[in-house]
Amino acid sequence: MSKFPPSPFDDFPSDGTPLLFLDRMNQAFDWIEPYLTTGNDQNDLFVAYCRGYARLMNEFPFGDETKIQDAFKQLVMKQNFVVSTFHKSRDAIIASKAIERVADQDKAQSTRASKLRSIDETDARQIAKRYYDAKQKGSVYGVVKELAARYGVTEKTIKSATDRYKPDSIA
Repeated sequence: MSKFPPSPFDDFPSDGTPLLFLDRMNQAFDWIEPYLTTGNDQNDLFVAYCRGYARLMNEFPFGDETKIQDAFKQLVMKQNFVVSTFHKSRDAIIASKAIERVADQDKAQSTRASKLRSIDETDARQIAKRYYDAKQKGSVYGVVKELAARYGVTEKTIKSATDRYKPDSIA
């Protein structure tokens, strides 16, 4: 299972500066960019909020005490919009990747299930002999998996074949 990195906003300090937020926003954008698709309203909104925040940062009225309070409030409001839309987009991406993974697993299971699950007596005896030889030498680690791959059956089928015979009954 692939792991997704944590959100860059998860550990953003409450007293973080607008420049630190801008850095985190860039990290978020770098993460989400490969998944962005045109026509997705949530993604388009995230991009618009990022651009808006960057524009506010460029236009920030440093030195003008009368405008700083309002500009800072706008920055904080835009930060909340950026974080909210990022998490919504990120959650949707993670969910779609999980659905893809389940579909891939279902397909693989269907492929395995469609394979022949039975083996004839001759093969069963050979399997049991190989299994008990390995067990006598000290380890059956990997033997069942190897036999399953060789005969094109499941590991459970291999184990069932070995259970048919006792070690003494195999020549």
